[in-house]
Amino acid sequence: MSRKKKNNNSGNSNSNWAEKLFDEKIPTKTTLADDLIAKKKAITPSGSAFWIDQLFEGKTPVQNTTQHKLQVIKNGVVVYELNLNEAKAEITLGRHPDTDIQLEGARISMFHVAIVRKGEDDYFILDLGSESGSFLNGNQLLVKEATHLRDGYIIELPNFYLKFILPNTPALEAERETIKNLTDITLRSIEKPKSCPLMSHLIEDRDNVTIWSKGTTVLRVADIVDETYDTKTFRLISNEKPILFSYQPGQFITFLLTINGEQVQRSYSMSSSPSRPHTLELTVKRVPDGLVSNWLCDTVRVGDKLKVKGPSGKFTCFNYPSNKIMFLAAGSGITPIMSMARWITDTATDIDAKFIATFKTPSEIIFRKELELMSARHSNFRIALSVTARWHSTEFWTGFTGRINQQMIDIVAPDFRERHIFMCGPDAFMEEMKAMLIKMDFPMANLHSESFGVGRVAAGVDTQADTEGQYQIKFTKSGIEIKTNGKKSLLDLAEAHGIELDYSCRAGYCGDCKVKAKGNVKMPAGAEISDSEKAEGFVYTCCGFPQGDIEVDA
Repeated sequence: MSRKKKNNNSGNSNSNWAEKLFDEKIPTKTTLADDLIAKKKAITPSGSAFWIDQLFEGKTPVQNTTQHKLQVIKNGVVVYELNLNEAKAEITLGRHPDTDIQLEGARISMFHVAIVRKGEDDYFILDLGSESGSFLNGNQLLVKEATHLRDGYIIELPNFYLKFILPNTPALEAERETIKNLTDITLRSIEKPKSCPLMSHLIEDRDNVTIWSKGTTVLRVADIVDETYDTKTFRLISNEKPILFSYQPGQFITFLLTINGEQVQRSYSMSSSPSRPHTLELTVKRVPDGLVSNWLCDTVRVGDKLKVKGPSGKFTCFNYPSNKIMFLAAGSGITPIMSMARWITDTATDIDAKFIATFKTPSEIIFRKELELMSARHSNFRIALSVTARWHSTEFWTGFTGRINQQMIDIVAPDFRERHIFMCGPDAFMEEMKAMLIKMDFPMANLHSESFGVGRVAAGVDTQADTEGQYQIKFTKSGIEIKTNGKKSLLDLAEAHGIELDYSCRAGYCGDCKVKAKGNVKMPAGAEISDSEKAEGFVYTCCGFPQGDIEVDA
């Protein structure tokens, strides 16, 4: 347990009682134990001295009857004490560095609980949507429902207890008072995943197990993992009978959701690998005003059911066989890259893989520990991580700093021209990487990229927003018509609406995304489409932006 911010009014420091206890000479006519006990009794106990009480007397410290206090207890020891009278009106506790009291524990959520003061003496506690829950007298606190605190209340968190000393509130009697919002409101129980009926004999006889490789199905959330403070992995399994998931690493699925009464579709890359076929994992990062990403992170709980369709997508190492690969990723663009990396290491395939990823700060590195373990245990898989911004935490960093550049690539993979490169990240990142690789004489036909901004990874795109555009786009073969403002490419629009088009480089070089289209489509001067192809009505959808009503032969 560590605390991010120093609070000089949070109680006596550890050094106060130590100085009083040890700085004076020990009388020669008493034993050491007698002297220590005498000195301990002369000290007004604080939370940090709680273990001394246990050691010598087994008594609870004498409390200041005018102070309201919060004690954080771990393994029977008060590890931190806060004077609530002088603290701010709202205090957050959790694993995130920006919380007021940082608790270190695998099952503690990034923002676990909040303590709020109303007026002079009224204190309330709220669970902020933690995964493992918070409990008062054996009852689970409702998410974001304020519970009135009383003197002597103890809140149970994973590995920690929060004890409240509130002398101006009614004491906790032998017959504990009824807490209104824990009894009058029906608690929403978080359904735990049922035991999987997949038995050993079914694994051996796979004909009895359904293999899901396409179509629409309903999956159940078996677990939710906090990857970072703003990124979660949702582990999905079959809702009823067992199924095995079959897909290509790097592909995506599409959620079919109802949010605020509206039907919403959103595609996310799978971070899991088909080498682990019993579960499907999606890693979602919050984005500002992100409709689906924030809804998933805030609302979905273990046991919830989600409707999905897929898998789809051509961004996969299966489509471009090579014995040498390099991955480039930024932020949550790591998601499809991680799927391919897990497949390479899980199957011990004969591929030499180099992995370079960049994040803002060390605390925002998604899959950091797993990547380090993969690199340590697989001789053909090597990683290099870089951070680009200053950070306010005590974490020590010895890796690269700054954006991915030519020097990093030369250090990690001096033979990069012999490799196929798979790249995913924000649009600005990918444009910068493409320009750099061109200057480095990389054969651009071996560059394969995945768009970050269309919901394939955690960024997401709100397909409903297209309805306000002035241009009408008709995909004739798919029978889908949408509106757009012309700021998204035809390929991005197609993918956001579940229309699958061929592509490879996504940079206007290879021509794999070429289709016929009627209407005014703007392409950059760098697009390597020939005049004869333009005359025949072809456009490169990866870099083609509508400038009016368009009919696309797809």
